[in-house]
Amino acid sequence: MSSYLRNSARPAASARRRGKRRFLTRVVGLTGTVGLATLGVATGAAAAEPGRPYDDSHQFVTPVNCNGDDLATAVQRANQAGGGTLKLAENCTYTLTKGTTVGGVGGDSALVITSRITLLGDHTTIERQYGATKAFRIFYVSGSPDTGGVGELRLQDVEVRNGLVSQSSVTKVVRGGALLVDQGGTALIERSVFTRNNAEGTTTSVEYDASGGAIENRGTTTLRDSTLRLNTALVAGGAVDNRGTLTLERTLIEGNRALGNGFGGGGIRTADGVLTVRESRFLDNQATGGLSDAGVLASGGAIQVLSGAFNSVTTSSFAANDAPIGGAVHVANTLAGTSLSVTRSEFAANLAAVVGGAAAVGSPTASTAASLRLVDVKLLGNYVAGVYTKNLQFDPNNATGGGGLYVGPGTSAFVERSSLTGNTTEQNGGAIHNRGTLDVRQSLFTYDLARGFGGAIYNSSTGPVYGQAGITESTITLNQAKPFALGTSVPSGGGIYNQSPLEAVTVTNSIVLKNDPDDCVNVTGCNP
Repeated sequence: MSSYLRNSARPAASARRRGKRRFLTRVVGLTGTVGLATLGVATGAAAAEPGRPYDDSHQFVTPVNCNGDDLATAVQRANQAGGGTLKLAENCTYTLTKGTTVGGVGGDSALVITSRITLLGDHTTIERQYGATKAFRIFYVSGSPDTGGVGELRLQDVEVRNGLVSQSSVTKVVRGGALLVDQGGTALIERSVFTRNNAEGTTTSVEYDASGGAIENRGTTTLRDSTLRLNTALVAGGAVDNRGTLTLERTLIEGNRALGNGFGGGGIRTADGVLTVRESRFLDNQATGGLSDAGVLASGGAIQVLSGAFNSVTTSSFAANDAPIGGAVHVANTLAGTSLSVTRSEFAANLAAVVGGAAAVGSPTASTAASLRLVDVKLLGNYVAGVYTKNLQFDPNNATGGGGLYVGPGTSAFVERSSLTGNTTEQNGGAIHNRGTLDVRQSLFTYDLARGFGGAIYNSSTGPVYGQAGITESTITLNQAKPFALGTSVPSGGGIYNQSPLEAVTVTNSIVLKNDPDDCVNVTGCNP
């Protein structure tokens, strides 16, 4: 494992990341309903109220000396007593040196929670010892008597760092570098930071997994006013892998990485669970697999929704996230009914190598139904390189674009009261590339650019399968389509380009004008 994961000092930003941040600085000046610096997200561990003999539930508070072994002993005694509240020492770093094995759980854990336990920090850090020869996560929250009892963890004002779970020939599946909440268990994380935790390994084959760099949630986990930063997973869920009920409120997810080919969720991967995000920020997260070695492409730089029908994001922002498919968000179509609803949120300066600079639903090849709903959302300055990497070679047949949004075959997207401004693709569909079912209402498209066809919207056709789009009470103006290999005199649909049959796209009570070089190609209700 690299020193990036093991050392406490943050490395210098790469040239790529510096470039992304300069791009972000230019774009966020466009402003939006959710300013990137106005959500009030906590970025560090704050101090708990000092001197309290009892906690919020009127339990006696037990002070814990500033010693890792003393903390482990205090947790063990609290479990034996049926629960308790532990007051951690002010400005203390508790260094843990060993973990224990819990039956059926991949990887060892230092602090096993089998009852209702609250840890009250005060500028406090809990860490796995740097340079420790053995891997172990910091917390395991049990969910049943089979693993010691039903655990409930409440963590306040604590930084948790350097947790590590690692694959081996014996332990092939490891998840949750710092915290694993098992099915039936619960965790409430408040005003806390999880940083530089890791789920590592050497392979991502069917039998092996290393996901949830910081947190693996199989139960119920809530994060409030907290930060997940610089966590890494070999496979998926750079910060969190969710298979239960996960809620984020006023939380920052920054600089996390998921490395697996064909996987994703640089910040969060959710599968067979429920994800709820409110008033949170996703900044500079990456899903990187599949580009450098021509493997299966990863997706969802910030969030990958692999399955589940009840996922939502409200009043949140996504900036400078990066993935081959869906720079910020990808709703995968692995299972019918998979969906995500995003409201009152902003996507700015997110990057995708292949499709969906801000968001993608489905993929260029699969056809299982999935859906994405965008209401009162701003897509600002997102970008698709339009390069599908096969041994680092450009393949125009697979570079499909969608600078703001990509809608794959068999999937659907609903866009209402939203604005798509300044999005760019090197291929088709500056704002949206549609190969599924697209419904746009009361929305604005302006200053979007395609260096292929469809400055604002490109409606695609592949054999007998073609996209269908309806645009109602919307404005499409000042967009450009500039085919890189053709002259500007070629009809290219500066506003809308429809490659499908004429009836596939309808425009109703909408304004489409002043697009370059033309407004529409092959579109009903729009003058070319």
